[in-house]
Amino acid sequence: NYSEMGDALSTLLFQPPRPTPIKESKIIWLNTKLGNRIPAFFLERPGAKLTFLYSHANAEDIGTVYPWVKFLAKALHVNVLAYDYTGYGLSQPSTPSEENCYADIDAAYDYLINGRHFLPENIVLYGRSLGSGPSCYLASRTAEEGAPVAGLILHAPFLSVFRVVFESGCTLIGDKFPNVDLAPNIRCPVFIIHGTADRIVPFWHGQKLLYSVPPYCRTKPLFINGMGHNHVNVSLRPLVASRILDFLCTCVLTEAARDIKNGNGSRLPTLSDEQLNEITYPTQIYQELSRKDTSVKSQ
Repeated sequence: NYSEMGDALSTLLFQPPRPTPIKESKIIWLNTKLGNRIPAFFLERPGAKLTFLYSHANAEDIGTVYPWVKFLAKALHVNVLAYDYTGYGLSQPSTPSEENCYADIDAAYDYLINGRHFLPENIVLYGRSLGSGPSCYLASRTAEEGAPVAGLILHAPFLSVFRVVFESGCTLIGDKFPNVDLAPNIRCPVFIIHGTADRIVPFWHGQKLLYSVPPYCRTKPLFINGMGHNHVNVSLRPLVASRILDFLCTCVLTEAARDIKNGNGSRLPTLSDEQLNEITYPTQIYQELSRKDTSVKSQ
């Protein structure tokens, strides 16, 4: 049955790697509402206006993603909190699950709000692959509570776990992380990054998920021709950082989420189908980067 299939897919969905070494002095321990204890790290950039809450992919932990997160913090001049899911990294031995992932990101968000005293309107969620699940959940939850986050970045996201295997047309019993069902509840600008050569999460998931969020939350995506599922190639990092910076400057720092929350419409332009499906080709990368300086310090 579908419930058993969902349990079977969970074993494929959650594949914690052997814990990656990370300096103990960098680790922050967080307690979840389900009784688990998970590690995290916080990178602070003096004078940063925004803080990212980073949710990593399946076969990663905070040690694995540290270099990429450090790059984002420096390139975008943002603070970043990255955390591990229950059962990942140095977290106490336990079984990863959808419920635990939600409790994990809740604990991380609580740390930012109550431990660091950041405001929701200064927090941007960044979820890669598996991390799109807890990120969509939190973006939806905060919106429903009337205090939406400032923005949502989804990198190689999926509609739901079942739909990665087959297009069910609806969310079936036993399905996990139904991002497509949460997307209509989101009330902040959404930026999606996906590679057309993704063999893990088909590219059309990113396209369809963008159409699932309210029209006034959609922003121009970064669909990269030929890019696969895993880490952004070093040669592509400047482009990705540049486009994220565009998103932050034109959609997030303009307080579009506040406008949406207050029902005042949005400062985000209405995008055509052509713009929502535009593909960025490698030959365009160097042309785009030559036109502008990607250093955030110049902003």
